[in-house]
Amino acid sequence: MHCQSHGERSGPEVLQQLQLVDQDGERIDEDALSDRVVVLNFMFTRCPSVCPRLTQVLREAFDGLPEETQRHVQFLSISVDPVHDRPATLKAFARKHRADSETWRFAHIEERELSALAERLAVFEPGARKEPSAHSMAIYLFDRQGRPRQRYTGTTLEPQHLAREIMALVALERSSKS
Repeated sequence: MHCQSHGERSGPEVLQQLQLVDQDGERIDEDALSDRVVVLNFMFTRCPSVCPRLTQVLREAFDGLPEETQRHVQFLSISVDPVHDRPATLKAFARKHRADSETWRFAHIEERELSALAERLAVFEPGARKEPSAHSMAIYLFDRQGRPRQRYTGTTLEPQHLAREIMALVALERSSKS
């Protein structure tokens, strides 16, 4: 387990040591996720319905954040279809869904690492086949120290609710620094 000294910030432990590559072909390193609230979900670009709807929910939540808050948040959508979802495909998906912001990254991960991460976060139902269409619609919220704070399920999550939760977490963290 990674130990942190008081005041040190890092990204979510579950994402550390992974080779995440974003829609621009850039590696997402620990620095990109440290000292930020991280909103994580799983998706795949060939999904005909649920993933685009969930991306829209996240887009509306993102749009509901004040610009000052957006600077303290990193949205991260990780593909569960590493064979097909390479950086160029992820970039086209992000553009299509108006999610091509520097504070929202779409990531490719190799199959072996995806399997381990999916297991740790229960991305697939127990006993279900590990195929893209069987992934959960969970959204994970991590605080600026990388600690898991919330796991939302389904596409019924209200974007305004998620935005309020993110703003509250950023405000709480900022006030605790004072």
